[in-house]
Amino acid sequence: KQLYFQFSNNKNYLEIPNNLIIGSFNKIAYDTLLRLSDNTNNIIYLYGEPKVGKTSLVIKSLRQTKCIELSQYENINTVVLEQYMKENNSSVILIDNLLPLSKEEERNLFNLYNFVNSYNYKLIITSRYAIKDLKLLLPDLISRLSASLIIKIENPMDDDLKKIFFELLSQKQIIVTTKVVNYIFNNVNRTVLSLIEVINKMEEYININKKAVNLKNIKIILSYI
Repeated sequence: KQLYFQFSNNKNYLEIPNNLIIGSFNKIAYDTLLRLSDNTNNIIYLYGEPKVGKTSLVIKSLRQTKCIELSQYENINTVVLEQYMKENNSSVILIDNLLPLSKEEERNLFNLYNFVNSYNYKLIITSRYAIKDLKLLLPDLISRLSASLIIKIENPMDDDLKKIFFELLSQKQIIVTTKVVNYIFNNVNRTVLSLIEVINKMEEYININKKAVNLKNIKIILSYI
């Protein structure tokens, strides 16, 4: 049975912070999504490494939009889907975190693509994979996706990465000095995924030891990563 989710009814979406960082690494994607209805391309393909904020960006930009989320694993009944979208006054479909597809899933996605274009809907796809890395086999699907509006969300540069890091610290109510932050940035991979791992380890250390993180114990914390 196909499940449909509206943003307003999905707990994960409600957890997306209002102060999501917008910087040079994601501004093109954000501006594109804000003007989604004006875009002549019905398919938007956003990709980038895990935790760069692809899903969060979609939710922030379309917070006031009725959007239907579909799984890549389902055979879509387009008659039912069209009725559902009309009933909910929705014109946007999301497939979040697209992974490499089976032959059947490729056919399903191709049928969904045709459905979206025939009704002039919008389809947003997020993935950690560039289209070529999905290793698709269906030629028609390859050509259709390759002709979509493809936007890569890069890993943030240091200035934006530090903003994201401080925002994540704030969410966890963790306070550290500038020296600790500089030490972290000089000793871990500068990616959002790595910083999330650091913060989780910091939170674990604080909860177990009942101590604030300082320049001495951050070295111990990082040794476990």
